[in-house]
Amino acid sequence: MTLMKVVFITLGLILLFIMAHQLTMYVRPGIFPPKRVVKERIVVAGGAGVCFLCIGILFAILAK
Repeated sequence: MTLMKVVFITLGLILLFIMAHQLTMYVRPGIFPPKRVVKERIVVAGGAGVCFLCIGILFAILAK
């Protein structure tokens, strides 16, 4: 159970870091891929990161 908590929290943090990197790409002018694609990646990575982080925190709190 401890491994599952660590995996979910780590995966959530990695996805949030990916979202932050994509956000910096979105702000820069003249990038490839287009801003629409980068915006979709931001939403997906951020949403999945928050979900995994919440699941990991719930496992950490409820499964002692």
